[in-house]
Amino acid sequence: MYLQGLLSDTDRKNMEAMALGLAGPETVRNLQRLMSEYRWQESWMQRRHWELCAERLSDPRGVWSVDASEMAKKGTESVGVAPQYCGSLGKTANCQSGVFICYASSKGHALLNRQLYLPKCWFEPEWADRRKQCRIPVEVQFPDLVLEITLTSGGVSKLEVYRRFRVPEVWYWRRDAVEIFALLPDGFGYEQVAQSRLLPRLDLALLERCVRIASWREARRAFRAALTGGK
Repeated sequence: MYLQGLLSDTDRKNMEAMALGLAGPETVRNLQRLMSEYRWQESWMQRRHWELCAERLSDPRGVWSVDASEMAKKGTESVGVAPQYCGSLGKTANCQSGVFICYASSKGHALLNRQLYLPKCWFEPEWADRRKQCRIPVEVQFPDLVLEITLTSGGVSKLEVYRRFRVPEVWYWRRDAVEIFALLPDGFGYEQVAQSRLLPRLDLALLERCVRIASWREARRAFRAALTGGK
């Protein structure tokens, strides 16, 4: 019913509205309990989804799409909802934000993975009850660093997006090199810096050499060997 509701013509895609539109008031509580209280085998479902996508959509000319997207919200109960920049509206608004990975080919397209963004306010002490209510693991922390990998398009113009989220440091991988931008003390922009302020002892030249290695196993081995002196 939940998936049917998301694909339906119901104006509001919350559980109450979808249950009322599809099956009547007696199903509202059942759907809410299913989505909020029951444990799902998410890893198994995701793995099976990937297998089906590979079988039906795989193509040598297929492409990946990795990008952020925001969902405007009217309520305050959804995980991660807060006043923040909303790309779909072009302004700061009450919304959720996330990063999504999609695959597309001549055979079709599919959403493969996603990660919800938690605004910094959600980590403030006064939001502790909200985090507990939403079952956010205690080990989840606000990100200090964002890594942007630019292969065909995009660039430092996206710094404005990260400034609105007050991300302390943004790394760009472009033209086989790392460019680092640090948030200014006043929070109104970024400046390019030669060395990470979060990881000041990191050898960026070593990192760049290892990233260029085709095999990730060989790259990891080379990076570890350099850090440990070959031990």
